[in-house]
Amino acid sequence: MELGPLEILYSWQSVLLAIMITTLTHGVKALIDVKFGGTAARRRSKVMGKLVLPAIPLVLGAVLGMLIPLRPDVLMAYVAQHHVNPWAIGACYGVAVGQFADYIYQRFMNKKTQHDAAEGVPVAEQKGEN
Repeated sequence: MELGPLEILYSWQSVLLAIMITTLTHGVKALIDVKFGGTAARRRSKVMGKLVLPAIPLVLGAVLGMLIPLRPDVLMAYVAQHHVNPWAIGACYGVAVGQFADYIYQRFMNKKTQHDAAEGVPVAEQKGEN
């Protein structure tokens, strides 16, 4: 069975891994908020906003992709056929799924913010700040 990149990305393994990455990313962001003084402090930091936070889903994806044997069969068939390091393929697969999960999450949050703005929800409630 020949699957293309989109079929691999939309497989149940990828969706499950994306959910795990998104959940863990929010856990890490909550830990960062607790450690560094809240959401407002995190948003003011340029290093956090431009370097650390965008890298979290990618790093988590690479780690989970290497450690959890949850990969599509066609990807593992490629590894067996071409004698590629399965750890490297797992890491690259995890990074791709992490990037995809972050992309989908950002689009969802933008639509939610637009919907909340149209409904008249105050900005502080949209961002989760009280």
